[in-house]
Amino acid sequence: MNFKYVSVALLLLGLAGCDYPSVKQAGQACNEWKEKGEQGVVFARTFKDIPETKVSSRKCSWEKETSQFLGSENKVVVREIKEGKLMYVGDVMWEDYKVVKYFRY
Repeated sequence: MNFKYVSVALLLLGLAGCDYPSVKQAGQACNEWKEKGEQGVVFARTFKDIPETKVSSRKCSWEKETSQFLGSENKVVVREIKEGKLMYVGDVMWEDYKVVKYFRY
C-alpha cells in the first residue's frame, strides 16, 4: 500500500474523531450542557464578601493534552443541597463527579 494513501486515511480518521472545530466552540458546548444540569446554592464559611455560591450537578474541565473538555456530573450533590445536607462550599465532594460526556475539538 502506498504511504501517501495511508497518511491521508490516518488524517481523515483523526479528523472524524473531532466533534467541534475549535477549543472555543467545544468549551461553549460544554458550558451549555453544564447549564442544563441541576443548580443549588451553598455558602462560604470564611468570606463575608462572597455570601453564596451556585453549585451545579455538572461541571466542565479542560484537558489540553487530549484536546477536549470533560463534562462531569454528580446527581447527588444538588439533591443534598436542596435537602439541607450540604450547606457550605467545603462540604461539596468535588472528586465524586464522574466524567459522562466528552467535547473534543
